[in-house]
Amino acid sequence: MDNKESTAAAAAQEEVSEWGNLLFDVRRSIRYHSKRADYYRFWAKFATAISLICGSGVVATTISKDSNASIALGATTAIASIIILVFGYPEKERLHEDLKRKFSELEIRMTKCESQSEKNLKDFTAERLRIEEDEPEVISALNTVCHNELVTAQGSGKKGKIPKWREIFCQYNFPGHKPELE
Repeated sequence: MDNKESTAAAAAQEEVSEWGNLLFDVRRSIRYHSKRADYYRFWAKFATAISLICGSGVVATTISKDSNASIALGATTAIASIIILVFGYPEKERLHEDLKRKFSELEIRMTKCESQSEKNLKDFTAERLRIEEDEPEVISALNTVCHNELVTAQGSGKKGKIPKWREIFCQYNFPGHKPELE
């Protein structure tokens, strides 16, 4: 093989590697936004359930003329409703569902694409960057958990180092946590 052929082969291999890296990143983003949507869905349903249960309790305690219980249940209902309103769990869930859908659509187009050319790679990279413009701040621990799950699912790649306690609390951003690849 002469120098031109080996250079062309190396360039083709690099394109395939960049394509694989982009596809990996897109798939990791799908996992990430799925987990964020699930997180917000849980808290929205939990706060709504508390509000409904306590609201029903207000009616029951009012009928039984237990004013202290009625006041406590009414306050709990108000607090649960305020939490839903202030933290915007349903809106955040919808945002992450929408981002997951956009990344899924990108993955489908990449998978169906017959040519892993440099032009297609640039187009798909640009689309990924457009989607990422709508992303809120990424939580590094959750991103690492999703990365590690995908490495395990694909059977190759380097996993990120993350302490067990950060895995458990990966939905929360703690300052100073910067995961590393093994």
